[in-house]
Amino acid sequence: MIGKKFLLIIFLTLVSCGYESIYAKKDDNNFYIKEIISKGDRDINRIIITQFPTNKDGIKKIPYIIKLASKRSKDIIAKDSLGNPSIYNININVKIVVKNNKTVIKKKDFNKSFSYNSIENKFDQLKYAKNIEQSLINKISEEILIFLYY
Repeated sequence: MIGKKFLLIIFLTLVSCGYESIYAKKDDNNFYIKEIISKGDRDINRIIITQFPTNKDGIKKIPYIIKLASKRSKDIIAKDSLGNPSIYNININVKIVVKNNKTVIKKKDFNKSFSYNSIENKFDQLKYAKNIEQSLINKISEEILIFLYY
């Protein structure tokens, strides 16, 4: 009974305080991407670029020029007694520069890394590493969108 009242109070507090999700205003922007200049890893850049907003509605907005530089590295952190790799580290780094004409508006480096143990089956290990890379790229992509909008 007390738990239900507590949940009701929390619910009413959140509803009345104007809580709003970060992505609620995602389409309410005043800019569009005029040009994207990308260097580095094509796969990373392609995934990030597909997340950028486009100017579909034809409303006058501020044109941004975005420069992306991405880099991916996979390092061996530790080896076993036979010299075989036992721990890997995947690091993904993306640098972004946002310009309006020739003026730099924002710039930031995004870096994500993940360490994992080696798996006996190399095919499973490659799939696991690809899955980790994909999730790291998606996290960086979300952070870049938040960076652009706010």
